[in-house]
Amino acid sequence: IRRRRIYRDFKRPEHYDRNLIVIGAGAAGLTSAYVAAAVRAKVTLVEEAAMGGDCLHHGCVPSKAFIHAAKSAASIRSAGSLGLHVDTMHIDFAELMERVQNVVSQVAPHDSVERYRHLGVDVMEGHARVINPWTVEIRQSNGTTHRLTTRSIVIAAGSEPAVPDITGLPEIGYLTSNTVWSLRQRPRHLVVLGGGAMGAELSQAFSRLECRVTQIETQPQLLPQEDPEVSTLVMERLGVDGVVIFCRTRVLRVERAGERKLLACERDGAMFFIEFDQLL
Repeated sequence: IRRRRIYRDFKRPEHYDRNLIVIGAGAAGLTSAYVAAAVRAKVTLVEEAAMGGDCLHHGCVPSKAFIHAAKSAASIRSAGSLGLHVDTMHIDFAELMERVQNVVSQVAPHDSVERYRHLGVDVMEGHARVINPWTVEIRQSNGTTHRLTTRSIVIAAGSEPAVPDITGLPEIGYLTSNTVWSLRQRPRHLVVLGGGAMGAELSQAFSRLECRVTQIETQPQLLPQEDPEVSTLVMERLGVDGVVIFCRTRVLRVERAGERKLLACERDGAMFFIEFDQLL
């Protein structure tokens, strides 16, 4: 009944150009389009940026390649307990980050326009807009506009990093999970704002790669959505890896004192400053 009430103001098309239109070519969109094509549905996949979405370019693939390198560095340091003595270890951070991008490039063909067209998916590069429950308008970069009718629509448009509204942050500059992979110079002191899964794993990885890392979380524990036992275990492990953690801490502002970048924080009613060179 609720569905009929919503749909009654729209005129259903007499015929459909597609069985399915998928908006967004990230992990969810690619999977939806692939499954639809596999069962011989007539499917169009729309993407206005790069095929593969966050998973390929900003999330799963680069982060796991980065974490693998950091884990290898930690294993080398602890090899002495196994009777394997490594005299020195030199971390070429720029080379490491280039390898991360190489891994992304190796996976990219599996998410490419060519592959999905070969699978039977009609891939259109452009910006999609839902006109009504059965019509999608696609505006391409050359200015051409297409309207397609469809029985069903999958919206898998992805997300963006949540940047907190902190005084001075735009002027000082910051990294996000999207832009951190552009780094080629290892931070001397990285401050990570946020104690979720992504913040925790990147804090550990950077610390294992010989960066000084401070992590700040407003809640009483890291991974606030997890059981306290899990959070305690993660915090203990991060501490062993050298991460300095401040929970129950609020960031007041970011400022510059000469060449120094400072983060003004408040914890238990007391104000203190943290100096850093990169903020994530």
